[in-house]
Amino acid sequence: MFEPIIARFDGSSWWFEDIDRRADLFVAEQLREALKNITPLKEVRFKGITPEMKTVYDLVARQKEEFMKQMQQQRDEKQLREALEMGGGELQDFRDRSTYWQVEWVTRDGERHTSAIDKNDLTVVSAGIFLSGGDRHFDLQSLVGVVKEGRRKREEGRREEGKEGGKKGRREEEKKGRREEGRKEERPNQEKGRRKERLKLQGSRKKEGRKRKEERGKLCF
Repeated sequence: MFEPIIARFDGSSWWFEDIDRRADLFVAEQLREALKNITPLKEVRFKGITPEMKTVYDLVARQKEEFMKQMQQQRDEKQLREALEMGGGELQDFRDRSTYWQVEWVTRDGERHTSAIDKNDLTVVSAGIFLSGGDRHFDLQSLVGVVKEGRRKREEGRREEGKEGGKKGRREEEKKGRREEGRKEERPNQEKGRRKERLKLQGSRKKEGRKRKEERGKLCF
């Protein structure tokens, strides 16, 4: 492939005569290496390359189905990567799903997402997050911003919940403190009441003892 040849022109057509064994083999080697690496035509550069050589490279590449598939995949990847980078995200991987791409990407803080993206205009088919049915209102670039805004709101919500939880905890502590104070105030009164009961019981016992003595004295007489 890409071997230099000698051709003869008969006035209407070019005819192969022989391989040009005096030609520099470097050119053929460079073109073969470029084709092997799926190098786009505009990136094929080396010393001594001519427009005619580039034309030959383009004709051969177009006949290689795998080459064209790889070229298309590279263009698709570049398109997706640029859209995400403009929005502040980073492409991780993507898969062809016939009418859309399944795109795996991350935000700058490492949050991972998987979204379905239309091939024609990069609009969102399915964001992978809840958007109240409004997925189609966004494209891949703007989706990154939507995700970041949603994350910011969630974090604010958690902070507010934390503050509210802290206030609730303080109120519970205050209630607990007041109950403890109430119990402390009740303890002296309870102790005082118990002392009164003991004194009353002791008085009753003494009174009962005196009564029994008086009864025994009467019996003696």
